Formats: sequence, structure tokens, C-alpha cells
Amino acid sequence: MKYPSAVLNRAETVYRFVVSSDRVALTRFRPAFLPGSALHYLVLLILAVFPFQWLGLDVGTSKFDVSNIAFYMFAVLILFNGNSIQWSNAFKLFFVTYITLECIMFLVGPATLPRFASAFVCLSTILVVFGSRNSLPINAKPAFYIVLIGVGLVAGSILFGYLVQGQDRPAGLMAEPSVAGLILVGTTAGLLLSSRWAPTRTRARLSILGGVLFFGVSFFTKSTHILSFVVALTSLGLLSRSINLRTLILGGIAMGVLYWLFTYDPHYHSRIDVQDASSNLSLLSWLQGFDQMVASFWRYPLVGAGLGGTGQFEFYSPYSAELAFLGLSELNRQDAFSGLFRITIELGPVLTAAVLCGIGSRLLQLWRATGSGLLPVCEESQAQVFLFTFAFTLVFGVLLKEPTYSRSHFVVGALLFSIVPLRSVIDVPQSVVQRIAGNGR
Repeated sequence: MKYPSAVLNRAETVYRFVVSSDRVALTRFRPAFLPGSALHYLVLLILAVFPFQWLGLDVGTSKFDVSNIAFYMFAVLILFNGNSIQWSNAFKLFFVTYITLECIMFLVGPATLPRFASAFVCLSTILVVFGSRNSLPINAKPAFYIVLIGVGLVAGSILFGYLVQGQDRPAGLMAEPSVAGLILVGTTAGLLLSSRWAPTRTRARLSILGGVLFFGVSFFTKSTHILSFVVALTSLGLLSRSINLRTLILGGIAMGVLYWLFTYDPHYHSRIDVQDASSNLSLLSWLQGFDQMVASFWRYPLVGAGLGGTGQFEFYSPYSAELAFLGLSELNRQDAFSGLFRITIELGPVLTAAVLCGIGSRLLQLWRATGSGLLPVCEESQAQVFLFTFAFTLVFGVLLKEPTYSRSHFVVGALLFSIVPLRSVIDVPQSVVQRIAGNGR
């Protein structure tokens, strides 16, 4: 039975009707994200400016992107809107423990005040947003189009840099080619996976075509984040119950390309050839970061070196000697070249395990949502799955090798991964639908 579209404005919520597979449902948005609210537009602003990493504010040795500054404002507004934000008791305990331990470690640990302050602001705001995620669902469709436009600009600038300016590894609007590649493969993963939820066959084909094009442009950056792409697409494909012939074919092609690149292409092979690590500065830095993480287990067991403590204590690594021989003794020493290494060094294994459990809980939410029919085939569902996949690819890429707190891809990945609702509909009795529809005409 078809019901008329209707929108009923109330003080508490806004309901929008959708009908999918003869199932009556409502899409529900909380008031904080209704069009016209400050938080709604601030989220869209964060997404709109995140590709422009050449903009930003220089603070000491760090450069804070515009998206980061807007993200910090977003977290502050959440705190001022505390009456409508619901934190679980488990998160409250974690947050209080985190604040207490990090303040103590600043007093007794190796971090300087500027480094501690920078790390504290970034990670604390991310935790505030993640803890408030159940109170902050986002209207995914405008965010979906804004991200696509932004990534399209990044892709265009990369092609311009390669074809017109003759750059070997163009970064486009991003700060580094590696990050530009991460953005592109994240978009590819999002478009390919979300094509299953496309409301029409034409839209699904366009999503797949767009994903293939962005994937092709990513090769100009020579980014190793094709690993992030394969991990994200495979894991979320399984969790979203999307494994079918099409995804198996696409996954097989991706795995074949991955194997060929890291086996036969000198650039990619040098990134994983541990036996000849001296041939690649990135691999040397990554291995040095791993040694620093292991050293932190012994020097600062359980609680870590404290925020900002990465690179601020002495540790032994044979790869440090090789970097010093090349005159690059400080290369990536203060960020460990990996987000996972860095948060483990600074937060310690206990809090890091809690962070990883939080990430795992969000991934399981995708499994539950697809299994319980909360993401039927419709435009809103496609947008949500795209944003969630895009965000998880960024999060995994940061954990793998993009650990700089002050860059936009760090906070955009955390923001979207936290607040994309993974619930485009809620079931209601037909009598309620008819009553509200009648009132909303």
C-alpha cells in the first residue's frame, strides 16, 4: 500500500515517510541536526573544506586544517548542548579515566606542553563526538554529495598535476600523495559497496563506474593505501552481508591487482620489503615507529607515555641508525608513522584496547543493521553506507600510516565513523503512519 509523502514538524522530531519493499517506515532525525541548526551546518562545513589541506592555521610546528578547527567548535557545541546528549555509563567511566590518566602522565611523562595540548584537544574532541554518537544522527544525503564533490575536486587536481604539471606523485589539494590516495580509495570503497543499496539500476551502475574512475586516479598518487581499500571493502562487505557474485568479482580483481603491485612493481614492493628496508624511507620510518611502540611497553607499561609523548623519550631501533646515516634522524620520530603505534605509545595498551573495542562495536552495528532490515534499499541507506565505508577506510588508513592529529582526514574519518546512524528507517504501526500522514498533508 502506498502512502503519501508527508513531513510533520514537531518540537521533538521530524518524520519523513519512505516506502520500501511494501514496508511502511519512517526516517527519524533528531532536532540537533534539523536543517537550520548550527550543528547541522557545521558538519556540512567540516566535510566541504576537508579536501583543502593547503589551508589552515600554523601553530608552532603543526598546521591545523580548517576542518579540524571547525571540528573542535563542533565538539564544544555538543558540550554546551549537554542536556540533549546521552553518554553511556561505560563511556563516562572511560572518559573520566582517560582524562585523569593523561593529566597525571603530563606531569610525570616526557611530553612538552605544546605537544600535550595539541594531542589532548584532538583526541578529546574525537572522544566527545564518539561518545555522543547515539544523540547525533546526520542526514546523510547532503553529506554524501558534499563528500563526492570534494573528492572530485581532489581527483581533478591530481590529474592536472600529473598530466599538465608533470608531477611524478601529485597530491592535488591534499598535503601528501599518500593521503590523497587514501581519500580516493576510500571513496572507491564507499561507492562500490553502497551500490547495493542504490534505489535504481542506473544509479548502481553510476556508483560502480564512479568507483572505478576514482580507483584509477588513485594510482597516480602511488599510495600504498590500496591495502586500506582492500581491507575496508572486504571487512565491510562481510559485515554488511553484501557478498554476492558482483562483489566476489570486484574483490578478486582488487586482490589480483594488489598481489601484482606488491610483487612486481618496484615502488610498491619497496614499501613492504622488510629484508631491504633501507631502500625506502617510509618503511624505515614505519619500522622505527614499531620499535618505539615496543619500547614504550617496557618504559611506560599499561598507561603509555602520555599524550604528546611520542618521540620524546630514548629508545633503541636499528632503523633509527639507518635514518641517522641518511641525515634524517628525526624523520617521523614524533608521530611513529602509524596511528595505531602512536596511540599505543601515548595511551598505553589498556586505553588503546578500549579504543579498538569502540571501533569494533561500530562495525558490529553495521552487521546488526543489515540483518534487522534497518537499511532497506533507498537513497538514504546508500548515502549512509557510503559515508560509513568512506569513514572506516580513513580510520584504517590513519591506524596504518597517517597519524598526524592536526590533518583533516583524521577528524573527518572519526566524525563520520561516529555519527553516521546506519538506520534509515524505523518501523511504526500503520495506524500511526496514517494518522501522522493525514495531519501532515
